[in-house]
Amino acid sequence: MPAIGEIWNPTGTVAAVAVGEWNPGPRVVLLSYIATRPGMRSGGVGGPLLDRALARWRDTFDPCVVLAEVEDPRHFTASEDHGDPVARLRFYTRRSARALDIPYFQAALGPGKQRVRNLLLMVLHAGPSFAGRGTDTLRGDFLRQYIELYQEACEGTVGTDPEALALFAAIDRPGGVPYLDFSAL
Repeated sequence: MPAIGEIWNPTGTVAAVAVGEWNPGPRVVLLSYIATRPGMRSGGVGGPLLDRALARWRDTFDPCVVLAEVEDPRHFTASEDHGDPVARLRFYTRRSARALDIPYFQAALGPGKQRVRNLLLMVLHAGPSFAGRGTDTLRGDFLRQYIELYQEACEGTVGTDPEALALFAAIDRPGGVPYLDFSAL
């Protein structure tokens, strides 16, 4: 079930929109899309939109986590069509988002599609009871359940290839999944 947040500008048109996908089994919301009308980027619209959407999703769903898939600026460069990965990462970190230290890829979104590699899986919100046993970590059990469901829905099966196995090994670490040290970016 999609969950949507939006901000309108004074002329009555949508200025920005955030779309989140709720998965009730593992209680995860994935921010699948956030967009700002052309000419309004860096105009102070996206931050309030994300804050509002996160508050709405927390109140409506009480999720374990709210996640976002973000291009890793170590592997992607800025472009007119796709924006600036460094600026995008700064946008999320200003809102206390943190990246998990895992070799993350977006599942292929249908037959004939390719996985999108070299992404960061960002935690935009995590309930306090979902911290791992280790210092500064997130529990991996519900995260693994979510990613397995996500892969199965998108690719038709849970991955057993080396790339998927490396992802699951990183999630299954004893003590929890550590957050990435952003000073390394």
